Amino acid sequence: MLFVLNYRFVLAIAVQNRYLVLARSNIGAWAYKLPEQEHIYMSRVCYFTGKRTVAGRKIARRGKAKYLGGVGRKITGSTKRKFKANIQKVRAVVDGTVTRVRVSAKAIHMGLVHKPPKRNYQPAEKAAG
Repeated sequence: MLFVLNYRFVLAIAVQNRYLVLARSNIGAWAYKLPEQEHIYMSRVCYFTGKRTVAGRKIARRGKAKYLGGVGRKITGSTKRKFKANIQKVRAVVDGTVTRVRVSAKAIHMGLVHKPPKRNYQPAEKAAG
């Protein structure tokens, strides 16, 4: 991946042998060790669909709509807000192993989450004596 900011400054990012290499022209290079874990999980992000928190606005209006006989609705203000995904923590079978993942309710309804089988546990009988 190569980012060219202008004709004198070039920023190159590459992943080589689990190292994140940042290189700038005529200055040198820096290398950062990536975490050992396979996946980096972020909070409030669905594992399957990628749904996440998005920014938006809430618009406040006043007035009467034209189709109701008014002069029209006017916007009196807009407030920033966040639309948060309905994220749930569930135990699911991922790549053959049972792990706890964060998934959206939509992914559960769509059937993307495969639940692990119920455990058939029988407690050992206590020895009388």
